[in-house]
Amino acid sequence: MGTRRVNIILPNELVKKADLVAKVAHKNRTEVIKEALQEYFEGIEDEADLRKGSPNSTSRIRSSSTP
Repeated sequence: MGTRRVNIILPNELVKKADLVAKVAHKNRTEVIKEALQEYFEGIEDEADLRKGSPNSTSRIRSSSTP
């Protein structure tokens, strides 16, 4: 998978939280935001599969999806 640089504007609180998670997890801000987006998109896919009644939907639901 290739990469592309993008510029986004985020509220200060989200940046602070991302920085805190990055520090604790020994990652950089980009990694934290990338992982958060991946998890978000996977969650949306899981929800869409559930609504469609897809047989694969339950196998992809992760236990970490609950807060």
